[in-house]
Formats: sequence, C-alpha cells, structure tokens
Amino acid sequence: MNSNTSFDLGILSVFNASVPSKDSLQDAQANFLSLFNELIKLKQKAELEFNSKPDEVQIHDFQASKYEIQLPKKTTIFPRHKKIPIMSKQKTRWETFAASKGIQKKRRSRMVFDENKEDWVPRWGARSIKKNQDKENWAIELKPEERNNADPFRKKGLDKELRNEKENLQKLKNEDRKKGFLNLN
Repeated sequence: MNSNTSFDLGILSVFNASVPSKDSLQDAQANFLSLFNELIKLKQKAELEFNSKPDEVQIHDFQASKYEIQLPKKTTIFPRHKKIPIMSKQKTRWETFAASKGIQKKRRSRMVFDENKEDWVPRWGARSIKKNQDKENWAIELKPEERNNADPFRKKGLDKELRNEKENLQKLKNEDRKKGFLNLN
C-alpha cells in the first residue's frame, strides 16, 4: 500500500490518487488486492477483540460464516442527485379554511366582458377592466363631512397602498407558518 491510497471499507472502496500506469488491469488488480488485505486485517482485528474477552462474555454466532466480516460505517459522503424532500408542509390559513369548507380552486379565464366598451378585455394588467372603470369614474362623489378635507384621489391611492401592505404582511406570515415559525390559528 502506498501513501496515495485510502479506503472506505463501509462501501468497499479504494481511492488511489497516484498516476495510473499504462496497464489499467494491473492497477485494478493491485487495488483489489490491497482492499482484500484491508478486509482480512479487519477480520483479524475483530477476532483478536473477540478472543481477548473472557469466555463467559463471548457470544458465538453459529449461523455466521467464518469468512463473514462486520463492515464499519461508511466515511465517504456522496452529493445528492435530488433535493432533500420536504417532510411536512404546513397549510396556510386560507388552505385550511378552504379544506374545511370544501372550497376548490377554479381556473378563471384571463378575458372578461366589459359592458362599457362592449368588448372582451383582460381581467388584469394593462387595459384591464379595472383600469377602464377607473378611467370612466373620473369624478368621486364626496359626503358633506369630507368635502373640506383631503384629496379623494390621494385617499384612494393610500387605501390601495394599505391593502398591498396588508397582503404582503399576510404573505410573510403564511411563509413563516409554512416553515413552522408561527403557529397562529
């Protein structure tokens, strides 16, 4: 055995870091022989440990072959080909509620009929039904107590920002709940 050779007897492997010679069959035979010698050393070591124990502590296994060897644990770690599967994925509050009420997710079409334009328009995005309605509602009616206060369009924009922030907060809470950090019901 040279200094460039290492063994992992747990998986019956020889790792030879030396430069291979032109005769690869001879290299393979030498590596196999060195592995076989290591296994014999392992068997002899186990027999010495067994024989060094007092007779009343020795337990013989008559079913085992005399050539049987107890291999050590593997020391070489191989990278995984696939990701480690997620064991338990917790449901979001909406998923648990939907399951309890029997609500199933439905696929909605992208296009919606707009009665004002009398044509099919996208449900969301540019030129969507929502944007068309905002263009049509260019005037906002105010209650008498709101007339002297703030700009109604600015208030509408702030309300929209507030809704978006609440949605983002709920999204973060759901992600934390899925990871197991929060357990709120």
